[in-house]
Amino acid sequence: MIFAALEPAALNATVILSPGIALANTLGEKNNRPLSAALDQSGLSAPYVSGTTDFLTYTATTTNATGNGNIFRSDNPTGFIDLDLGGLFNITGLALWNVNGSRAVRDFEIFVSADATFSTVTSLAAFTDVTQGNGGVLEAQALTFSSGALTRYVRLQITDNYGHNNQVSFGELGFQATPEPSTLVLTACALGLFVFWNRRKAISAPALQRAAVDSSAPYSKNRRTSSIELL
Repeated sequence: MIFAALEPAALNATVILSPGIALANTLGEKNNRPLSAALDQSGLSAPYVSGTTDFLTYTATTTNATGNGNIFRSDNPTGFIDLDLGGLFNITGLALWNVNGSRAVRDFEIFVSADATFSTVTSLAAFTDVTQGNGGVLEAQALTFSSGALTRYVRLQITDNYGHNNQVSFGELGFQATPEPSTLVLTACALGLFVFWNRRKAISAPALQRAAVDSSAPYSKNRRTSSIELL
């Protein structure tokens, strides 16, 4: 069996992961700026395929527009959002499209849980003095955890904003995750098949040519023998 070695960049690649659905939200939300607007890719300058699109490439070039329907704005300055990613994923960081001004997210902590009720939680990472966005077009901030976690349930706990008394806001949220092991295996198999097929073609072509030359002599001899027998 032939295996193709994956490039180091491919082995270290991470993908962007949708934040899934909200199970709980103690922050509240404004009608024209609901939480769903920050979880569904609305306002992003380009879409992504969750679990497939390269995280670093995407977050380096994709912006988020502000305005109704494109960002989330809460009724409370602090609180948490519980998220269901829809399956087990090894998350290693996140992307935050933060707004600018006093409503911007300043400090927050990420927790993970083994169950949807969040009966027990484990702190995964904490961030302080997160950079504000810049005007009407928000750029992504790629924030890396010190260690990853295989989880399905994630809590985003916002602990401070930039001074607003009643609200906190952000444009979009996405997680950084390592690809499924099966994805790497399939990629390796596909590369291995490609190498094997091309090598086989390179070997088969000269062999077929030699076979064609070698077979011409016996064929002519047989024809002469048959002609003599008929006479």
